[in-house]
Amino acid sequence: MITDFRPLIGIALFIQSSGLFAAIMVNPKLADNQGFMVLATAVIVTGWVGGAVAYAFTSGIESASRSASLGKALDLVKAANDAPTGTPDDPVSVKDAPK
Repeated sequence: MITDFRPLIGIALFIQSSGLFAAIMVNPKLADNQGFMVLATAVIVTGWVGGAVAYAFTSGIESASRSASLGKALDLVKAANDAPTGTPDDPVSVKDAPK
């Protein structure tokens, strides 16, 4: 089972960008179409630059430890939210604790 999809996403972005370049090579009139060029530029810039920056900031062991710490923090918040509130709808037990 694949647990890290970053290489697949990188390959998909490469294929997508290569397809746009190939489309321009096959049909040079596309380069004159302003709408196509804006779309192609947006796809290529966000795919390559955004992908490289995202990979640089999210790869590595530090990211894994931060994710684990975040998961623990979220578990604590959930546990705190599930605790009795002391309201009539969710009363706190008033029984004495065993001695």
